Amino acid sequence: MWVKLVPAALADVALSPDAKPMAENVFRALWAFVFAAIVIVVVSMFTKPRPVSELEGLVYGATVLPKEEPVPFYRNEYTWAILVAIIFVALNVIFW
Repeated sequence: MWVKLVPAALADVALSPDAKPMAENVFRALWAFVFAAIVIVVVSMFTKPRPVSELEGLVYGATVLPKEEPVPFYRNEYTWAILVAIIFVALNVIFW
């Protein structure tokens, strides 16, 4: 809003007196990131952490992972990755 109301403020927002109007978009994202990071840190410092029991199922480290049973070769992701790699190499050799 500041740059819209006072176009000369672009030099302050973009940290350069030679900034072009398109620089406003880039620096708007930069300032939004900086302020969001500050807010996240401040809010995290002043809030009480949740107990681990409330985080189960939401957070990777607090969730018990299920055991995977062995699967047939045609359902294994490595089999399909190797097959795709072979097809990729074959097509490159054929159409080189």
